[in-house]
Amino acid sequence: MLGSPYGEPTGLGQRYGWPAQQGQDSTGRPGDQQGGWRPASQTPQRPTPQPQARRPARPPERELRQRAIASLIFGAVALIAQFGLGTDLHKGVYLLIFSAVVGIAAFVIGISAVVKARSTGSYRPRGAIGGIVLGALATLIAVFILGFYLTFPTQVSNYFNCRNQAQTSSDQQACMTKLYKSIQIGAGLASGDLRQR
Repeated sequence: MLGSPYGEPTGLGQRYGWPAQQGQDSTGRPGDQQGGWRPASQTPQRPTPQPQARRPARPPERELRQRAIASLIFGAVALIAQFGLGTDLHKGVYLLIFSAVVGIAAFVIGISAVVKARSTGSYRPRGAIGGIVLGALATLIAVFILGFYLTFPTQVSNYFNCRNQAQTSSDQQACMTKLYKSIQIGAGLASGDLRQR
C-alpha cells in the first residue's frame, strides 16, 4: 500500500500552503510553533488610516469673491457711519441703528463666504475676514451706545443739549463731567429702589 501510515504526515502540506514541518495543537489543527495558522482573534490588526483634512487646492469662485468684497464694504460703511454721530440725538439714534443692521449684514455675509469656501475646498476669499471683523466691531459699538441711551435716556438728552450750547473745549468737558455725575446719581437711585423692593 502506497503512502504513509494513518496518522503520520503525508507531505501534502507544501502542496496546500501549510508548512511542511509543523506540529499540531490539542484540537488537531496545525499549531503556530513556526508562525503557521492563528485564530482570527489573534491575528494582528492594521490601524485604519485617519482621514486627513482636505486642503484648499483652487481659487474661490466669483460668487465667493463678490460676497467677501460686499462684506468688507458693509463693515467699513457700518463703522464709518458712527463717525457721523453729532449733537443731534435723533439723528444719532438712527445712525446707530443703521450701523448695527449693516454691521450684522457684513458679519453674516463674511461668515457665509468663509464657510462655503471651506466646504467647496477652495481658498478663503480675500476681504472676508476684514468684513467679519469690521462688521462685528461696528455692531458691538452701536449696540453698546444704544443700550447706554436706553438705560439713561434723560442723562444722554441733557448731555446732547449741553453739547449744543458748548462753545469751547472746556465747556464740552464740563458737559461730560455732568454726564458722569448724573449717571452715578441715577445708578445710585436705581440701586436704592431695588434694595427697598
